[in-house]
Amino acid sequence: MKKILLPVLVIISIFMMATYSPKLSQGLKGKARFPQEFVQGEVIKVLKEDLMKDPVVAGKFRGSQTLEVRILEGKYKNEEFVVYNSLSALHNVYADQGLKAIFTVKEEGAKPTVWLYNLRRDRSIYLLGAIFIGAVVLLGKMKGVKSLLALAFTGSVIIYVLLPLLFKGVDPISTSILLSSIIIVVSFLLIGGYDRKTYSAIIGTICGITIAGLISFGFGKIMKLSGLNLSEGQQLLYITRDFRLQIEGLLFVSILIASLGAVMDVAMSISSSVN
Repeated sequence: MKKILLPVLVIISIFMMATYSPKLSQGLKGKARFPQEFVQGEVIKVLKEDLMKDPVVAGKFRGSQTLEVRILEGKYKNEEFVVYNSLSALHNVYADQGLKAIFTVKEEGAKPTVWLYNLRRDRSIYLLGAIFIGAVVLLGKMKGVKSLLALAFTGSVIIYVLLPLLFKGVDPISTSILLSSIIIVVSFLLIGGYDRKTYSAIIGTICGITIAGLISFGFGKIMKLSGLNLSEGQQLLYITRDFRLQIEGLLFVSILIASLGAVMDVAMSISSSVN
């Protein structure tokens, strides 16, 4: 009964998190100074281009293009815009006729501004995901299915619970430890079953990630590490203007989540090898 009940409860919890978390997160969003959205669009025609071969990376170009683009979704669906596309060392998306890509539409005045953001990669990601799921199920059989379920539960907790709570202003250290412990318990019981080895692995993993996280947090304080000196970290300083995000503990959260998989793998391997 336990073997059937737990997977059913996990599936229900994933569905509930995916359904209700976006609704609860609506109130956490700050008011955008310049509303923008990311939408799919298609390049109808390349009106003009001034390009040269990239002197460093083969097959790349630098310069600029003027494109005629049709937006395929969102508020401006089926409307056409003239888009200026700059190709530099950092932003280098070459466009040709018929290209379907992701465009940014920003409303700064009476007329929206549109530019080419990036290529569409969703089909390749879906294909890679399908190959991964098929390989796990083929090689792991029922344990593979349970592993995928545990992975889906982990992702749901991080995306639908942890991130909204962090933006709401809760303490990142205690929250990440609590949610990581829940992930560990559910994942180990799904994969390992109900026995003393699994219980030992659960206790060891929870202690392991907590100790590792606290050591990282402590020495990060001593060495004055924050992660905010990076370009991505500096963007968090702008986000905190509209949210109650406690950025001081985010480095700890990232270390804890990153170490979760490795510590769980070691704990399961050790528990499986013990007679």
